[in-house]
Parts: sequence; structure tokens; C-alpha cells
Amino acid sequence: MARFSDENLETALEIRSRYPIAKSATIPLLHLAQEQDGYVTDDAMEHIAELVGTTPAQVLGTCSFYEMFKREPVGTYLVNICTNVVPDHGRGSCAPRRARSGSRPAAPPPTAS
Repeated sequence: MARFSDENLETALEIRSRYPIAKSATIPLLHLAQEQDGYVTDDAMEHIAELVGTTPAQVLGTCSFYEMFKREPVGTYLVNICTNVVPDHGRGSCAPRRARSGSRPAAPPPTAS
């Protein structure tokens, strides 16, 4: 199934009506398309573009920007591994405990003049 089903088309039109600027409904409509087919098809992106008055390329740009949208079928289990974590080095994990215990961080050293 490529375009929205009749039932989902009604839902899509209702979603679009929530936004004063139709283009703002792009992400919710991408969610709806992915829920319908399991991933976002090219035809679904074209249909969304028609509904929000933009180009399929702009919908593709939004779809490809967010990792939550899948452009091809996925398996039963989907495991995402975050590779964008900065090492903590013991600084960040201690800050919430200091704040809860009432202690204050040390003052910065004076600057040389």
C-alpha cells in the first residue's frame, strides 16, 4: 500500500486541519504513513507533499533527517545504538548528586591581571 488508505486519508485530513500552516503537519503525517505501511514509501511521501502543498523532495528531506522514520521495511526487532555520546569523564554524572546533596561547585580560579 503506497498512498493513505481511505480511513487514514480521513485521519490525515483531520491532522492537517489542526495546523494553520499545512506544511507543519508533515511530521505527524510521516508518522501516520509509517504506521500504515511499516515504513515510509516514496508514494506516501508524494501523497503527503500533495496534502501539505510542498514538494516530495521537501518531504523526503524531513523524512531522511529524522532517524525515527524508516525508508525501507525493518525486521521484527529494531535496535538503535547511539553513537553520539560524549564521554562523561566523571564530571557530568557527579553534578546531579552535588546539587541534591546541597554542596556547591568550586569557584573558578581568579584570572591573572
